[in-house]
Amino acid sequence: MQTIGGDPIVVSAQLKAQREQALREAQAAGATWSVERWLHYLDSLCPEQMELGLERVRAVAQRMGLMTQLTELQPTIVTVAGTNGKGSTATLIARALGQFLPVGLFTSPHLFEFNERIELSGQPISDTALTAALTAVVTAQLPVAHDVSQYAGESIPLTYFEIVTLAAMTAFVAARCQVIVLEVGLGGRLDSTNIFAADIAVITSIGLDHMKILGHTTREIAREKAGIIKPGATVILGANIDDEARAMILAQAQSVGAPVQAEGVDFSAQLVEDQLEFKGPYGRMHFNLPQVPFGCAGPALAAITTLWERLPLPPLNEAYAALDHAVATTKLLGRMTLAPQVPKLYLDVAHNVPAAAHLVAHELPEHVAQPNAAWVVIGMLKDKDIEGVLATLQPHFARFYVASLHTARGEQAQRLREALRHDGVNDSDIVATATVAQALEQALLERGDQDLTIVVVGSFVTVAKAWQYLRHVSAHPTGPGAA
Repeated sequence: MQTIGGDPIVVSAQLKAQREQALREAQAAGATWSVERWLHYLDSLCPEQMELGLERVRAVAQRMGLMTQLTELQPTIVTVAGTNGKGSTATLIARALGQFLPVGLFTSPHLFEFNERIELSGQPISDTALTAALTAVVTAQLPVAHDVSQYAGESIPLTYFEIVTLAAMTAFVAARCQVIVLEVGLGGRLDSTNIFAADIAVITSIGLDHMKILGHTTREIAREKAGIIKPGATVILGANIDDEARAMILAQAQSVGAPVQAEGVDFSAQLVEDQLEFKGPYGRMHFNLPQVPFGCAGPALAAITTLWERLPLPPLNEAYAALDHAVATTKLLGRMTLAPQVPKLYLDVAHNVPAAAHLVAHELPEHVAQPNAAWVVIGMLKDKDIEGVLATLQPHFARFYVASLHTARGEQAQRLREALRHDGVNDSDIVATATVAQALEQALLERGDQDLTIVVVGSFVTVAKAWQYLRHVSAHPTGPGAA
């Protein structure tokens, strides 16, 4: 197991035996399991544990015949790495091309429903297809001899993310996808998505996140992200990459002979008279304003236009309206999403310093009329730079509702409270609660009829918990969250 950095993951003999038994049960009955039962099995593998490395997942892919199937299908593969903006960039690429070709999209994590992780031409995978794909993966982990009474060969343990990655690719092959877009889970070089060689390698941004695992400088982190660059790939770089990180990526690209298109050099995306002006290989193109963050639109359009001549697509001038529609309508939930149940309540999954900086520099001015008057509900994971994120947010909010997250990686509200105190926030402006639901309920109760904006931030978990609360009060409209 390669972890790059951080604490080694120790799995006890007892836990190994339990997982082996669970694997055999999954193999024997998985085809009849519901998605909920599959999620119970996957959760038993401790999804918070990250075991990086490609040997195990590659071995299972070979057992499945997946590599041979991909060679026969020959899809175009786009891999999207980066500190922030991966999901939005990958989704815009897939949604745009999916209007013309069968496209598979793999993203993580999911916000509400597990099926969100695997899209087939813009639609979440069906329960039936998902169950079949997951069953195929566990069957290959523990191969059975022809007489089904003996196990042929050693079992290969896989993590939650590795199983889901292989299941996604299995589903894409079954659907005969001509384009496959993969969002990298963590880093790049040792992420399970990296067993599949990308034709287009997109790196959206480089910032300080997962430092214990990926490195403590942007150059070290860029080295891991650049691991997705393979011979024959075209590399597309977003603008939010500093000089040292960019130099590392360019060196990797040069070492394998991969051409590079860099934002600000080879293409650009800027606001011109309330439109997005994209300059690329087809000259100037004008689109409606994107729903994804502006910094994601440029790399996505660079990937799309780069692929245009390689794929069986109509002339770009004939497809312009459809492409413009994708730019104008593609938006991921949890990216400054306005809650439909409650006025002036936004949900954003910003969970590291670069994302928090983007939120306060770009999203808040667009959505909040009174600077520094908004309130924030926040819960975070303990392995994030909590103090850095709060220091970035603190000058831009007037009141803070901090919540504990009850997951293996979740942090307690007390740490957030202490960090805010250290930054000079008065105790009277901090409310600490045991859950996100309690924090949001208290914020809405205290807001009452005041014309104030509330923003929920901190992690996918925080946004998901807030959304669950809002769905509950919408179904039972008697509490403070009732519209």
